[in-house]
Amino acid sequence: MADKIQSGKPEVLLVDDNPKVLKGFIKLFQNDYHISGVSSGHEALARVNELTHCVVLDVKMGGMNGFQTYKHIGQTNPATPIIFHTAFQSEHDLIEVINQYQPFGYVKKDQDPSILVVLVDKAVQHYRLYLEKVRFKEELEEANVALRIVLRNIDNERQEHQKEMANDLSNLIIPYLEKLGNHITDTEGQHLYETIRENMLRITQPLAKSESFYDLTPMETKVAKLVAQGVTSKKIATELNLSVRTVEFHRRNLRKKFGLNNQPVDMKNALSEIFPRTYQ
Repeated sequence: MADKIQSGKPEVLLVDDNPKVLKGFIKLFQNDYHISGVSSGHEALARVNELTHCVVLDVKMGGMNGFQTYKHIGQTNPATPIIFHTAFQSEHDLIEVINQYQPFGYVKKDQDPSILVVLVDKAVQHYRLYLEKVRFKEELEEANVALRIVLRNIDNERQEHQKEMANDLSNLIIPYLEKLGNHITDTEGQHLYETIRENMLRITQPLAKSESFYDLTPMETKVAKLVAQGVTSKKIATELNLSVRTVEFHRRNLRKKFGLNNQPVDMKNALSEIFPRTYQ
């Protein structure tokens, strides 16, 4: 709706089947508002739109009367303020009508026209505030959409960067670190290897959430997370609907991919460093 809101005079729709009254309305408001005058409820329904800031509606009209017109306008443009311009003589009847339909306001036809001017001014201001709220809401929604797109792009770039780093580490460092560990026999060398391995795990822990870091399959990732929790092979098999033999096969692959082959290292402790407690 925001792109339809005009910057010129607000539109006011006057509805009355008396030509003299309609002419007087137009003369009364034409300096301040863009005036549309119609003589029937059907014409009013065809003319009212989102830019109509106020409707001054005669109650007693031939054909579709003011009450019927009011209901139809309320269905298509519920936020548009409607002022009843009435000829009721009985105060009781007037109050009953007002309570039933709850228009923005009402003015008796025998009252001073200045009262109607003041009420129309208030209705127009009320609708202006409504349009501003609509505009603000739409702009806010557009800004939220744009922000979500930016954040999604940033997250995609971050994940892509992590994936590239993970692949480089997996292909260029991990295999050689594993080979190095297999050839170390002395105590000092073994200590240095363990230190390097632990530091590697600590540095790369933020990337370990990605299966691509250690080139893990989805099932290996599930098994690894359960191993990190200290779950036995039998329970893992039950939870993942696998055989114990298949779980043991995955555990051997995990030891190989994490560089733990031929190393006196408990796999649970090693994996718990990679998969933090939020995964447990």
